[in-house]
Amino acid sequence: MREGQWGGNRKPKTIKQCETCNNDFIAGRLKQRFCSNECKVKTLRGKNHPRWQGGKSLETQRARAKTVYKKWREAVFKRDNYTCQKCKRRSKKGERIEINAHHIEHLAINKEKRYDINNGVTLCVECHRKEHFGDKAKKLT
Repeated sequence: MREGQWGGNRKPKTIKQCETCNNDFIAGRLKQRFCSNECKVKTLRGKNHPRWQGGKSLETQRARAKTVYKKWREAVFKRDNYTCQKCKRRSKKGERIEINAHHIEHLAINKEKRYDINNGVTLCVECHRKEHFGDKAKKLT
């Protein structure tokens, strides 16, 4: 490739020091903090991660793996007749609708109502996304 092909406006190389291993590296972006993905994962894990919420996700995963959660979910579906309670769509021959059991009061926040059938509602995937993300839900699909 000829040097003048890109117009000669190449970015100057920035040498930085990795926050994990302290090795020097050439940064591709100004905000780059780590020399490799391995170093990034070593550092931004658990309590050091910017979105750490005190281990809520691990607790939530354990709660969803329990048999009582699966029974709660099935009970919510049966009560709502396997129908989305927002858009009233339901699976039928030729059209399969995926449904979710949505906690009205969040699973991780309200532990007392975690398996209370009155704290659940059946929603299709699209309505469930809208419930959690609002207008951003369209961008996620």
